[in-house]
Amino acid sequence: DLKQITDHPMLTAIAAGNSFQTGLGMRKVTQLHLDLVGDAFWLKERDGRLADARSPNGTVVGLWPVPPDWVIATPTPATRSFRVSFRGWQGNIPDTEFVWFSMDDPANPYGRGTGLAMALADELETDEYSAKFTKSSYYNSARPDLIVWPKDGNATDANVKRLEEHWTQQSRGFFRAFRPYFLTRAVEVKELPLNFRNLQMVQLREFERNTIIQTFGM
Repeated sequence: DLKQITDHPMLTAIAAGNSFQTGLGMRKVTQLHLDLVGDAFWLKERDGRLADARSPNGTVVGLWPVPPDWVIATPTPATRSFRVSFRGWQGNIPDTEFVWFSMDDPANPYGRGTGLAMALADELETDEYSAKFTKSSYYNSARPDLIVWPKDGNATDANVKRLEEHWTQQSRGFFRAFRPYFLTRAVEVKELPLNFRNLQMVQLREFERNTIIQTFGM
């Protein structure tokens, strides 16, 4: 016979989270850790009062999610503690004070977990670099749209500078679009377009997106 329990210190701790996070925020971070790297850790906060023999350090009143990259060693039969490293601090915390969630690695079910995002590392990085490449192309790609030079090749630096200033003054701006530009001598103008269509950036990002969505089962 099952009886639902609505009042219990563990239920309170899961619902309340800790003094920094709500229970919802704490559980969300935990799920993100599982999805990304396959491991999630809760550090128990106790009230220090002896409740019974099963909780000699006190009742759990809070749960603090610990990022998996802070945990540099997990318990072994010889060492029953987690080794945690945060900035300049390192220390061993008894395994009784941790809750460890793990998505088992099929190749090593007794080691650290592995998340779905780890299997998608190449796809996620490819999509990220595609976005950064697109951003840098609009921000500063270190390449001009046009190259202009005198056809006879005899222009001095001063003349080129004046041509640049006059060209910019006459052509830049919304209201100067589609205006003709007249010159007194022959010049060469070469356009250097950045063709995203040839790079198939849209198709590439759509393919990576579909692979990620399918892997997560959405």
